[in-house]
Amino acid sequence: MPRRRVFAVNALFAPVLALAATAPQTPPDVFVDEGACPFECCTYGTWTTRAPVRAYAADNADAAVIATIREGTVVQAVTGHVRTRGEPFVVTRAEGDYRPGERIVVYNYLGEGVFRTWRDGRWEEADLGFSVYGGTGGTRCEASHCFGHLERELVSKWWVQVRLPDGRHAWVDGHAGFEGQDACGG
Repeated sequence: MPRRRVFAVNALFAPVLALAATAPQTPPDVFVDEGACPFECCTYGTWTTRAPVRAYAADNADAAVIATIREGTVVQAVTGHVRTRGEPFVVTRAEGDYRPGERIVVYNYLGEGVFRTWRDGRWEEADLGFSVYGGTGGTRCEASHCFGHLERELVSKWWVQVRLPDGRHAWVDGHAGFEGQDACGG
């Protein structure tokens, strides 16, 4: 009897589920990539402050400051996330299955020229042939490798949850100045 009831409920909602599956999806304005570490060799773990760092009660610069971590203090970076406003990337020449005129929404940088992107209603990790570091902020491109361009510079914020020496958890700006973030020694 329970199987028959489940089948009847599923049959009743099948047209709604089919419509939802075929409905066009739009990319989010801002994407929060949970657990992301935004550069090559990025790692969470034992970090040491290079300068005083504000520690917040939440992952928001408007949150209460619960401590100022002194220079030289060791903290445990537990996890983090990167919030990125999606920006259009316009394909200017054919590359793989990308076609001129195609627009892809680009989000956070994953390293080695790879970004999290939204294309044709789905998430992808795409090598777009440029890096967000150096040059002009979010649009640095080596001419021979680029097959398109960002319409606007990427704007991201990296928030990291840390465990302070007294055991409290707090949130810090991941770019505030720490040693130990780069497993490659940078």
